[in-house]
Amino acid sequence: MDISKDLVEKYFKNQASPDEVIKVLKAFRTPEGQKYLENCLDSDLSKMDENTWLSIRPINTAKILDNIYDPSVEPVKTKLSGFNLYWKIAACFALIIIASIAYVATYKQGITYETKYGEKKEIILPDNSKVILNGNSSLTISHEWSSESKREVWLQGEAFFSVFHTENNNDFVVYTSDNFNIQVLGTEFNVVNRESVTKVALEKGHIQLNFSEKGKDSRLSMIPGEFVEFNEKSAFLIKKEIAVKNIVSWKSTLMVFEQTSMEEVAEMLRDTYGLTMIVSDPSIMEYKITGTVPNQNLDLLLKGLMEILDVKITREENLLYLNKNTTNQTN
Repeated sequence: MDISKDLVEKYFKNQASPDEVIKVLKAFRTPEGQKYLENCLDSDLSKMDENTWLSIRPINTAKILDNIYDPSVEPVKTKLSGFNLYWKIAACFALIIIASIAYVATYKQGITYETKYGEKKEIILPDNSKVILNGNSSLTISHEWSSESKREVWLQGEAFFSVFHTENNNDFVVYTSDNFNIQVLGTEFNVVNRESVTKVALEKGHIQLNFSEKGKDSRLSMIPGEFVEFNEKSAFLIKKEIAVKNIVSWKSTLMVFEQTSMEEVAEMLRDTYGLTMIVSDPSIMEYKITGTVPNQNLDLLLKGLMEILDVKITREENLLYLNKNTTNQTN
C-alpha cells in the first residue's frame, strides 16, 4: 500500500487534511488497501475480551453510516493498537460512502495551492487565467465557476495574476480579507497580502478595489501604473504611481531594484524566503538599492545583493548577517 502507517493513523484520528484524506481513501480502494483494513480489524477483534465485544456488537452498518453523517454521535471508545475501532469498522463497511463525502467536502472547499519559502509556482485556473505564486504563499480557488458565476480566489502571500476576459464578462474576484477584495474582468496585476496589509500594483487593464474604511464600504478604481496599499487594522489606504515592472520583477529571472529601501529588502527576504536580516552597522539600513540581481535561486540573489550593496552577507540557517565590506578599502 503506497502510503505510510503514520498517514493512516492520522486519518483514523480524523486529523488528516482534505488532500491527505483523498490520498488515504484512494489507497484503501485498492486490493492491498482493503486487505490492510481487514487485517487491522481482525487483529483488533482478536485482542478483545468478551465484555468489550458485547459492547460493540449492537452497532450495525446502518448505525455506523448514521453516525458518520451525524458527528455529534459519540463513537465507541475502544482503542486498540493506537487506532479508534469505530473508524476501522466504518472504513471497512462504508469505504465508498466515506470517499464520496470526502470528495464532496473537498469540492465545496475548493483547491488550495501552496508554496514553500523561496519557491514559485505557476497555476492555470479553470478559465485559463494564469497565476504565478511567490514563495511562502497560498491560493485557494472556488470550484463554483460557471458561465454565470463569479470567478473567486483567496490569497495569502504574493501572486501575479493574468486574468482571462470571458465572453460573458464574468467578474474575477481576489479576496485578501473579509474587508478587502479586488474585482476585475481581464487584466494583469500583482497582489501582496501579508500581516494585515494588502498591496496591489496594476500593470495592465482596469481593476476595482472594494474595501471597508472606517465602517463604510468604499470603492476605488485603479489604472495601469498605480499602486495601492491598504492596512487592514487602521483602514488606512495609500495610492500612488509606481514603476510596476520593478514590483513584478520577482516572477522573472531578474529582480529589479530602483531606489529600494533596505527595509523593503529585509521585508522581502523575511516574507518570501523566511530569512531575518541582522546588520552590524545601523547605517546599512539607510542604504537605497538600485540595480538588477539574478532571481533563479536564493544563493544568486544574495550574491547579487552583496555586489550592489558592497557588503558581506553571511548566512546561518535563517539568519543573514550583513557587515560592511572592508576588502576594497586601502590601508
